[in-house]
Amino acid sequence: MKLFRFLLYISLLSIIGCGDGPGQRADFDETIGSAAAGDTQLSVRDGLALVEVMEAGRLDLWLSAPTQEITFTTGPFAVPDWDLTLRNAPADSVLSIVTGDATAVEVTTGLPTEKHWRLRLPPDAVTTVHIAPPDAWLAGPVRIAMLSDIQEAMSQVQDMFARINDDPSIRFVLSAGDITDNGSTEEYDRFRRELRGLHVPFYATCGNHDVSIGDMIWHRQLGRHSFHFNFKGAAFTLADSADATIDPKVYRWLDAWLDDAQDRWHLFITHLPPVDPNGVRNGSFSSRREAAKLISALARGAVDLAVFGHIHTHVAYTLGGIECHISGGGGGWPMRWDGLARHFLTMDIDPVAQDHDVKVVEIP
Repeated sequence: MKLFRFLLYISLLSIIGCGDGPGQRADFDETIGSAAAGDTQLSVRDGLALVEVMEAGRLDLWLSAPTQEITFTTGPFAVPDWDLTLRNAPADSVLSIVTGDATAVEVTTGLPTEKHWRLRLPPDAVTTVHIAPPDAWLAGPVRIAMLSDIQEAMSQVQDMFARINDDPSIRFVLSAGDITDNGSTEEYDRFRRELRGLHVPFYATCGNHDVSIGDMIWHRQLGRHSFHFNFKGAAFTLADSADATIDPKVYRWLDAWLDDAQDRWHLFITHLPPVDPNGVRNGSFSSRREAAKLISALARGAVDLAVFGHIHTHVAYTLGGIECHISGGGGGWPMRWDGLARHFLTMDIDPVAQDHDVKVVEIP
């Protein structure tokens, strides 16, 4: 009996993770995007970029969204000249001065997803810049990809990236998590290196494997676990469900994000499906009551499409009148006998027509 309880405990940890907990991760999410160096303070709107380095004259950011609003507040003794580097950025991003008398000169870099500017900030001023593709604010059709549950197949991920790179119409990749197998710093370092082979940005929420070690490693490598952004007239929400639940603070954010997107086409992504259509895999929220709560919220918010990972296959089904897809084909151990190879999804979104089309792309 003791052995049975121990094995059950280990199994549960493998399902929901054993990291710092959704509440602590949500608290830390609120710290992302703020920093200071000398007489200069920085704020990234909605925490959509991780400050990797901020020191006198140098600022390195890792982006969680294709559009950025960054505000610099300088004092009388602030360093005027800055080297600004953005990683995980769209290749066609441009920098626009929204407020203030700053100047910016773009410098060519080698990677499509790395952008570099020399920025001159005036002293005693508030300067706001936008960094985004030129068409980011124009509502219109957009194609994105969805790739989750890479896990132990990270050594094979380049063939997935190559297939995505072959389609120049894909603007960015979204992920429902489990990009690592155990969430170690070494795995995240490896994944960041692998991303150098992808020509478009990769924006992700976490899965249970990604937080199994804890210690907020995700935050130090990729930024927020839960976030929301708009692009081309469509809304995108990614929420942390790595512990088979969503934290109350994230639900409060979700209420605001649903309100923001009420009149937009809206995609919702989280790692665990609230309800597993198979019903016997324990591949869903730990509480059916909470699952119903989330589905009701998404239905009230008129979400158009919901996508989940965790289960290593593809399933299309409906929850609360919302089209849903489970897509966990990034390379983790596949479901047996389902006949589906490693895969990702493409999504053609038309926010003007309030329509979309989802296709499965297999990697034999």
